Amino acid sequence: MSGIAIISLSIWTLLNKHQYVSLLASSSFQFCTYALLVANIGAVLSSIIGCCGVKRENRAIILIYIILLILVFLFELSAGAVAYIYEHNVGDELNMTLSDTFMRYYAVNERVTNAIDQMQQSFKCCGAVRFEEWKDSVWLRSNRNDLLRERKTKTLVPDSCCVTITPHCGFSDHPSNIPYTGCIYRFADFLREELIILGSIALGICVTKLFGIILGCSLYIKLKKLYEQKANQTPAHLMAIDRVSFIYGIDESDDERLPDPPSSLNNRNNYMPDFSESNVNRPNSIYDRRC
Repeated sequence: MSGIAIISLSIWTLLNKHQYVSLLASSSFQFCTYALLVANIGAVLSSIIGCCGVKRENRAIILIYIILLILVFLFELSAGAVAYIYEHNVGDELNMTLSDTFMRYYAVNERVTNAIDQMQQSFKCCGAVRFEEWKDSVWLRSNRNDLLRERKTKTLVPDSCCVTITPHCGFSDHPSNIPYTGCIYRFADFLREELIILGSIALGICVTKLFGIILGCSLYIKLKKLYEQKANQTPAHLMAIDRVSFIYGIDESDDERLPDPPSSLNNRNNYMPDFSESNVNRPNSIYDRRC
């Protein structure tokens, strides 16, 4: 159930946060989210396989379960490590790249424009560092004449900066409807919180998967010992059936076991004809009938 819950959380993060997360220069945040998603899909599959292996008491299936758990453990460990490392570096990355993205690509690249608008509305911020930066942007330089002709005001920012959005709300003499805080700070705080959550979940699941690996190995070793012990006690003709059952995953409880061979087959002397005097002189013997 925990794996399904984390899969849902990862999908929700990808669907609802992807727009302005795409503004990041690094793909570390996306890697953490996708790694968590893939790892927990693998965890759900390994749980199903593990249940089948325990029910059938099949060592081959349990070995597959252990290998899948090891892969899930490595995915989770890498996602947690990347999340905690990136959490310490995300502020520096945003300071180096986000301001340039705001200034150069707003109103030039549609995807970037939509992402910036979404960010400014979601975090109630304006500009990368401060709202005055918009006066040096490509958006304002390329549209300055049209904008000033429309509204002769001192403050010119995109409408997505406004606390209450109305047409041309970004053109005003006084920025009373505009947040003074830049988006870098609030976006960095948001990413740090998300990365701490993702990293904690990933490393926490690593611990549970480690216990699962240990228990799976213990069960595998126990079944191996039981199989070897059974091999020493089981007659040869039943042992052959057990080997086939193990290879093809046949449940022995569903099969009709062959009956034990007659005790006479275990003694080679019984294969020799009895030429004792009592048998030779017996009137109903095969020799008398032939005569």
